[in-house]
Amino acid sequence: SGAARRASSPPRRRLPEDAARHRPANCSALEISGCARPGAGGDAKPGGKSPAELSSPTGGAADAPEWPLVPASPSCGPASPPVSPGATTAWWERKLSGVASAAVRVPIRTAGEKRGGVARATLRVAETALFPWSAETPHLYTLFLTLRDADGNVIEVIRQKVGLRTVEVSGGRLRINGVVVTLRGVNRHEHEPTTGHVVSVADMRRDVALIKRLNMNTVRCSHYPNDEAWYSLCDEEGLYVIDEANVESHGMGFDPSSTLAADPAFADATLARVSNMAERDKNHPSVIIWSLGNEAGNGPGFHRAYAHLKRRDPTRPVQYENARLEPGWSTEHMETIDADTDLFVPMYPSPAKLERYAAAHELDSSARPLIMCEYSHAMGNSCGGLAEYWRVIRAHGVLQGGCIWDFADQGLCMPLARAGTLAEVGGHTAGRRLFGYGGDFGPPGTPSDEAFCINGLVQPDRQLNPHAVEARSAMQPIWAVAGPSGVSATEVDLVISNEHDFLSLAPFALLWEVQEQGAPVRGGVITELPHCAAHSSVRLTFEHTPADLPLRPVERHLFVRFARKADRAEVAWAQFGLPPWPRPPSLLGAAAGCSATYRGSTSVQVVDVEGAAELIVPSAEMTVAFSRATGLPTSLKYQGQERLAAPLEPSLWRPLNDNELGSGRHNALHKWRGAGRPSQEGGGYMRMLRGPTATACTDGRVVVRSKAALTADGETVLFTTCTVHPAASAVEVRARVVLSGGGAGTDAEAPAQDGGDDGADRGDILRDGAVVVLRSDEAAAYLDVEGSRVRARWDDSGAWQQLLVRAALERPPDDSPIRYGDAVFLIAHTGVMLSAAHAGAPLSAAPDGGALTADTPAATATQRFVLEPAAGGELAGQLVRCGAPILLKGCNPAGGSRPEFIVPGAEHADGDASLSEAKSTWRFHRGRAANYFHAAPLRVGIECALERSCATRVRWFGRGPHESYPDRHDGAPVGQWDGRVADQTFRYCRPQETGNKMETRWMALSDDAGESGTLVLSLSAPLSMQCHHHALADLDTLPETRTNRVRHGAELEQQDLTTLCVDGAMAGVGGIDSWGNLPLPQHLLSLDQPVEWAFALRPFVGLDDPAALVADLVAEA
Repeated sequence: SGAARRASSPPRRRLPEDAARHRPANCSALEISGCARPGAGGDAKPGGKSPAELSSPTGGAADAPEWPLVPASPSCGPASPPVSPGATTAWWERKLSGVASAAVRVPIRTAGEKRGGVARATLRVAETALFPWSAETPHLYTLFLTLRDADGNVIEVIRQKVGLRTVEVSGGRLRINGVVVTLRGVNRHEHEPTTGHVVSVADMRRDVALIKRLNMNTVRCSHYPNDEAWYSLCDEEGLYVIDEANVESHGMGFDPSSTLAADPAFADATLARVSNMAERDKNHPSVIIWSLGNEAGNGPGFHRAYAHLKRRDPTRPVQYENARLEPGWSTEHMETIDADTDLFVPMYPSPAKLERYAAAHELDSSARPLIMCEYSHAMGNSCGGLAEYWRVIRAHGVLQGGCIWDFADQGLCMPLARAGTLAEVGGHTAGRRLFGYGGDFGPPGTPSDEAFCINGLVQPDRQLNPHAVEARSAMQPIWAVAGPSGVSATEVDLVISNEHDFLSLAPFALLWEVQEQGAPVRGGVITELPHCAAHSSVRLTFEHTPADLPLRPVERHLFVRFARKADRAEVAWAQFGLPPWPRPPSLLGAAAGCSATYRGSTSVQVVDVEGAAELIVPSAEMTVAFSRATGLPTSLKYQGQERLAAPLEPSLWRPLNDNELGSGRHNALHKWRGAGRPSQEGGGYMRMLRGPTATACTDGRVVVRSKAALTADGETVLFTTCTVHPAASAVEVRARVVLSGGGAGTDAEAPAQDGGDDGADRGDILRDGAVVVLRSDEAAAYLDVEGSRVRARWDDSGAWQQLLVRAALERPPDDSPIRYGDAVFLIAHTGVMLSAAHAGAPLSAAPDGGALTADTPAATATQRFVLEPAAGGELAGQLVRCGAPILLKGCNPAGGSRPEFIVPGAEHADGDASLSEAKSTWRFHRGRAANYFHAAPLRVGIECALERSCATRVRWFGRGPHESYPDRHDGAPVGQWDGRVADQTFRYCRPQETGNKMETRWMALSDDAGESGTLVLSLSAPLSMQCHHHALADLDTLPETRTNRVRHGAELEQQDLTTLCVDGAMAGVGGIDSWGNLPLPQHLLSLDQPVEWAFALRPFVGLDDPAALVADLVAEA
């Protein structure tokens, strides 16, 4: 790449001051750059740094060796040939790092006002001097272009770094230098939090280093060519670049009837932007793929631009996501690929869609490789399921990676208006930055996409978001798994897979350590790994524990890390459980030994006063009070000091993340917000069905049992058994939640079900309570509700297009089928109820704070629409099927039919759609949230608050150190971690769910010194736990809205308490997209699956080692 510079190239920027711009004393020995012999395994880089240093954030080790230069020699190139005086000729001399040169005589021509010539030359590099460029081995040569006049005088010298590499699509695979590669990529906008789209070279260099540190090798320049300096940095440090033309017309839609791609008036502009990009950037080896643009539809304009690139630069493949025959794209269904792309580059496909493509094309040598142009939308607490994507990619050769959306949150620094007094304690506000997003700028009502540009792996200031660490883990280039001999108590047999495309394992070392209870006890380093070339595997066996060493009966792990020798930076890790396996912890066996209530010999006297709000269990050191309203502890005093700042309560709700708001979870799951929370502001629900009753046992224990309904319909029931252990100074909580079919009885009679389905498939029938999207045949777009604006504008459906269909508002939705001739209400995800008050007037909103819930407020007749068959009256009275063509007729205030129908129409000044006497055909399609009001909660657990004075420091044994979730925990190893509670709340730009710790065995919360606190010990499988100096409501939206209580993460004020959550089940955070898709099914809770979990609370004083207390408690059992 770059071996021949065309006359049509734009002028290069000025050379640095130290660049050679004069004629040297010996014209045949120009100043040149050097190259060196490759090191062992062919992994060394000639000149400059070794490849192992390139992704170091600091630029490599300080003691990196200096590679020798090949000295200049008079024999580097031929001398200038003699010329006749006055001849109109020019000389281009090209010297490539002392290993290739050519001299070309160029006739000067005149054509009209133009005068000049075109020089062409071929430089051939001997194989012994050839070091191909790749992202892993970014070998660069220095190319000199020297222009002389007819007398041999140097007129100009241009110096340019070039790389030698090939890129092609052959045999159904993308290949660099003939090698099949995997693109571990990210989309990147040019953005800085203080300077906006003005990005300095230093900031670019920082981004390159950070991207490589995250184990990525590819950047898509979304959605425009970047500053020229960016490409030079990618050349030097080693990043593949997908260079994208500045062509996008998303708002015009993708249908052939409306897209600009089919409009001849825009064809020249499209070609000009594509051509200019290619001419400017063609000499950069990092640019391996041209992209025609982004979301601009498909048509003749792009076919022409594609053909131009293939003629102008046949050395690179061309991609275009919109190169398909269908107007829109689908998460699950396969599109029909058009001819104007060499790669299949879908956006936001599911892992299942990737599997289907691989099944159809894995063995097809003519197939287009699949490389996702965008996937895993990193908006807020996101990137769930990323590990599933990469498990599928690794399994199929035709799947060659993709680019996460996107690199950095696009927020702008704003002044932090205020900070709470508690937030300032200990300097916690130091360095805190508030990042503004949509809605923070301009006067009230300024249009924006709210936080939709806050969707990066890193924050605007490049602080890593937690999901960046998951991405780094999912894309690590070295993997270790247990070999045929497995992992024993003393030895390990590893199969190490080297997924680098060009590097062997020579630049890497293996570091290992054995952990007991998450703490390291021994370790070692293997500096010379067995030879393992790229795309190969090798077995490695070593002893990690002496055979004669006595083993304690505790949980043990082997932790393996791979690090670069040059700077010791970690690039990959793996963790293995070690035998013997410990017994599960237990403080309570069976309930044997318990006599009837208050009978038998016991030192504990239960205080049970009729009519009192609490049942009290005192003992020598600990007193526990139980609420009669919940059956759970409300007070826990140890040595006279209260540890609880708020009582234990069931929790079936968590603060919503951006993905959940985008899929309408704030409405769909609203019933769980107050479930089991009688103390919740605005009113929650909990009704005791049995108990609480206390049973004193002969061994001194007291058992408190209860049963309660957590929802008004009686379907969700909580069973609890709490045991006070005076001897262990601990209280044990065992809980079981039946989410559906609890049999508690309902507070209101359930509505009768319609039995007249006519034998139709349920999934095909429009029903009361269904969530649908409404698509216009005429506009080829979906009805969209944004605020009070109702428009048919987008041809891709998501949460903004979801509508709730209601047959009646005086009762909850009953799933009864809808028939032609029925009148329905259409309620948007925002709570807007569509209205047709006047003929020819725009649709309007009259929600008055209403929400898309089963309890939607009463509506007027003008908000009713009659469904009529588009095909005619012969279907009247029959069931309405999703996908069938229909007409939506408005109703007048008297309840009769009006002649106006909903039409997409031209937008009014305020952007609303209209009614018209003209008939327009629409089709209902099923929304992505089936059984909208029958979905399981996102969390099932117990929440309380601890006194802050005894809960500012947290130590835990589980996954960490950052947050983890069921669909995003592969990047969080199991270990013993220690930190401040204040640091466990990650301040996303927009506050939301945060801080969960998966697979937690125990968590100790204490004062800063670790002297006084409370131990939380899992007594079942490892649990999800989290702690904050905030109420969870501060991280959440207001009920049934998208509006945050606290708008910015930097504005969160710490409170004088520590919220503690101990959860039996937790849903994933999702990540396919942020506008409709839910987490993968395996990462969702099920209404049919009861949740059981158990834990113990053990206050302590003067505790140095929580693990020792855990061992003592288990030993007592």
